[in-house]
Amino acid sequence: MGVGQALLVVGAFIASYVALDWVSYIAPIAPFGITPWNPPPALSIALLLFFGVRFWPALFLATLAAEYVVRGLPAPLLFNFLIAGATSLGYVGAALALRRLLPPNFAIVTRRNLLAFLAVVACFALPVAATYVFVLTSPTLLPREDLWRNILLYWVGDVIGIITLAPLLLTIANWRPERGAWTTPRLIEAALQLAAIFGALWIVFGVQATDEFRFFYVLFLPVIWVALRHGILGAEIAILAVQIGLVVAVETVDHPPITVLELQMLMLTLAVTGLFLGVLLNERSAAVAALRARDDEFAKMMRMAALSEMSSALAHELNQPLAAVSNYVRAANLMLDQGVGMAQDPLLLRETLVKAVGEVERAGKVIHRLRDFYRAGGTKLERATVEDLVREAVQPLQLRLARRKIAVELNLPKQPVHVMADKVQLAAVIYNLVANAIDALGADDAGAGVITIGATARNGQVDFTVSDTGPGLSPDIGGRVFDAFATTKTDGLGLGLTISKSIVEAHGGHIAVRPGAKGGAEFAFSIPAVVEGAQSP
Repeated sequence: MGVGQALLVVGAFIASYVALDWVSYIAPIAPFGITPWNPPPALSIALLLFFGVRFWPALFLATLAAEYVVRGLPAPLLFNFLIAGATSLGYVGAALALRRLLPPNFAIVTRRNLLAFLAVVACFALPVAATYVFVLTSPTLLPREDLWRNILLYWVGDVIGIITLAPLLLTIANWRPERGAWTTPRLIEAALQLAAIFGALWIVFGVQATDEFRFFYVLFLPVIWVALRHGILGAEIAILAVQIGLVVAVETVDHPPITVLELQMLMLTLAVTGLFLGVLLNERSAAVAALRARDDEFAKMMRMAALSEMSSALAHELNQPLAAVSNYVRAANLMLDQGVGMAQDPLLLRETLVKAVGEVERAGKVIHRLRDFYRAGGTKLERATVEDLVREAVQPLQLRLARRKIAVELNLPKQPVHVMADKVQLAAVIYNLVANAIDALGADDAGAGVITIGATARNGQVDFTVSDTGPGLSPDIGGRVFDAFATTKTDGLGLGLTISKSIVEAHGGHIAVRPGAKGGAEFAFSIPAVVEGAQSP
């Protein structure tokens, strides 16, 4: 900041300080300026916080100017210098403490900030008040018998003035209007709230009562309303409006007699209550915003996880059909190399190519269904028989089964049993379980392995089982076999059973693993069956 700008700030501050002191100079005790509230120190704290404590000379000069303009220098010049020095020193200390306790922007938006602010203000305003009163008492300008009472009045007046105005100044300095903040309904509500404040003041001062300020509690209602609707900024504006109204009413309206200290206690209680309500609403709003931000973050994380899982699922599910396509194409090339052409054995070559095309089509269906499953979390239900599902799943594995000399036993219902299922997804589950069983039975040409695929209809559901005669699951993997990335294969992704579990549960069923009756492992899952005679969805 340049010298010219600094001088402009100092001049504006001194002028504002003196003007505010003059406006608030209402109901003073004797000629010495002890008033129910004293807001100029709030300007001092705001100046020292925002522009730095190097501006303390401005506070010193402003205090001297106010003593001269507003009070006419009630004490000798030396005593006024002592008062200005003590005031400057006290509020420089308060500003330094607040710089350490408040956030970098000095906004009071949490209970911790508010408690720290109130504690600092109360602590540093007390020695300022004591110095002021002691200095004025020393040349017998104030009666000594009222020394402690006058210190209390001056201290509470400074505290009220600071907590009424300083938080508002700090909030306004950081305030950024929300888009759509000045809508017609909000303006109407603000007008009603202002009217409620004036109405409460009229009740307090306009209704004749035998007790002093009998209806003062009515002023809490509009302050609570504003604080709960607009947070700390609304509470600060409402408190300032009420305080100004109180002081003006005390000065201009006939009312039962009331002591300055009693009025100060009422004003202090109202201000602190309003500030705490406003801060609580701000904390609640911040907590809600933080929860929404965390929800958005989790949602983004889940979308990324779903994308990652979908990519892994595609890699896992497309591995087998693409491998089958590769095998069929190699077989066709081998036929051509060996002279088995269209003229010599056209049916064999055509059948091989048709199977390759079928695997490509199955891969395409897997891509589309997995995309739909992870995008919408749903399934495309169709009426299908249990036998069709099993045979559709096992057919692409015939070459692997034959190459490894693995026998497949089917224990299926003799009568057709129907289910409502996504045929591609459910066939993928059976396919994955059978493929895992093939891997569990050992290397190529091991022989003597048996895979049993069973299905039983009972109690409105169909129980599928896929068991093998292999070594079974090891204890370290058995308890987490359905967890993502849990695998015993050196080249496995560990997602096949996780995906299968998701598909089965999406069909309203469940899946489990247990030891097989002939050794090895048995995977079992159940899905609802179609009850004949009932209307299908």
